[in-house]
Amino acid sequence: MNEPYRESPTDATNRRAHYRVDYPAHDRPVFTAGALCGAVADCSESGIRVLFPAGLPADASIHAGDRMTGAVRFVRGETSEVEGVVVRYDSQTLVLRLDVSKLPFGQIIKEQLWLRARYPWRDGK
Repeated sequence: MNEPYRESPTDATNRRAHYRVDYPAHDRPVFTAGALCGAVADCSESGIRVLFPAGLPADASIHAGDRMTGAVRFVRGETSEVEGVVVRYDSQTLVLRLDVSKLPFGQIIKEQLWLRARYPWRDGK
C-alpha cells in the first residue's frame, strides 16, 4: 500500500514573507526603547517578538497600534535601529511589525549563519 501524500511544510500556505530567526535563550539580542528593555525571542526583517519576563515597569503602558522606536543589540555587538507598530502585547510579550526602520536583510543572514555555526544540531529542529 502506498503512503498517503503529505504536502511539504514549506508549501505556499506555510511560507512567510521574510525568514524568521529564532534565538535560544542564552543568545537573544536585547531590545531597548526608552526605559524598556527586553529579550528578542525571534525576528525577521519586518518584525520582532520581545519577551519581558518580569513584565513592564509600572509606569509603562503599551497598546496595539502604538508606534514604537527602539534598538536591537545583537549578541555579537552590532546594533540596528528599528521603528514600527505594536501588533500585539500581553503582560510579557511584545510583537512589533517594523514598517519604517526594518532589520537589514544582511543582518538576518549574519545571525542565521552565526547561530548555525554555534548550534549545528539545531538545523533540523
